[in-house]
Amino acid sequence: MRSLFLIVLLSVMPLAMAYDSPPPVSTQQASPEFSSFTIPSGSALHVVLQSPVDTGVNQAGDPIEAAVAQNVYLGNRLLISKDDRLRGRIIELLTPIQGRNAILEIRFTDLILSNGEVLPINAYVRTERADHKWGGEVTPGTKIKTTTHKVWYLGQYKQATLVGPRRMGANIQFAPGEYWTIVLEQPITLVKPVEGEVDL
Repeated sequence: MRSLFLIVLLSVMPLAMAYDSPPPVSTQQASPEFSSFTIPSGSALHVVLQSPVDTGVNQAGDPIEAAVAQNVYLGNRLLISKDDRLRGRIIELLTPIQGRNAILEIRFTDLILSNGEVLPINAYVRTERADHKWGGEVTPGTKIKTTTHKVWYLGQYKQATLVGPRRMGANIQFAPGEYWTIVLEQPITLVKPVEGEVDL
């Protein structure tokens, strides 16, 4: 009876995750010694990049590693710790060209727990683009063109714009220590021992 009460209590306690993450759900007691917890799809985790990334050096398919940036709790139950690691890879890499910056996409595929257990995940890195990529901006022109505009009763003014052949695009670079937010596209189920739960 006490175990059932604890499971219900833990399932409604707040989770120390990103503000926009759905809380994890205590799904069931897997056995008298273990309980399972599900972190739902759409949850956000903060990570710290461990691998240098440079579109001028890397290639599509290269492995990428990151570390969990902060402990994730359900109540006082530690679900994911800062000792856990993430493994992913570069999904898409387009080098810069004249007129366009480089394009980069990274996804994470494994959560490696501190006990050595590897959980498959499907997570993208949150960027400013809707397709979860970096870069692709169009570069400006290389020549200045001045245009004169006339405004009635106010006189005239000149406007300078960049025209002509566009500039060479720039590479995308991230150094280890970069903070990212990753978003789960599939839920993660973790099985934790019952011992260590709060004794009320």
